[in-house]
Amino acid sequence: VLAKRIDRYLELFGLDTDRYAPLSSFSKGMRQKVLISAALLHDPGIVVLDEPCSGLDVASTLVLRTIVRSLAERGKVIVYSSHVMDMVEKVCSDVLILYNGRIVAHDSVERLRELAHAASLEQVFASLAVHQNVDEVGRAIARREASIRFARGQRHGATPIARAVERLEDRRRHHARARMHRLSFER
Repeated sequence: VLAKRIDRYLELFGLDTDRYAPLSSFSKGMRQKVLISAALLHDPGIVVLDEPCSGLDVASTLVLRTIVRSLAERGKVIVYSSHVMDMVEKVCSDVLILYNGRIVAHDSVERLRELAHAASLEQVFASLAVHQNVDEVGRAIARREASIRFARGQRHGATPIARAVERLEDRRRHHARARMHRLSFER
């Protein structure tokens, strides 16, 4: 029975052709698939998933969403911890929102949206736990970055390609300095 489950999870997550490859050769997403499979392999009554979509490709995320729903339908308790509110909204029936280590909301997704007069769980979270105007902050950062790029371009009178090459050279010099500092820790 266990061998059949292993085969099934390897197939579900597209790892069947990598069955005998060393884990050290796997990407982050492949390792995440192995960890999820290992957590589900013994058909536990309670499943704890902490940021399970981290590193997963879109297809595997969709597979995981279906697995979570199926497990819930079979009566399994799933504790799903994530910062991706869209996914939480799609797979969870009951949501607990934490902010600064405290519970600030606990109810169904629908009820939380209703109480907060919000269209999405992300908006509910923002109304409870975000104390800045994220749109303004994002626009300000984008304006600042654009003005810095513009100033660099004006200063050098460079074409976009020349500016891109300059940025790459700056990064290369930065990494070379960082390597030099790491090598010089021993005195």
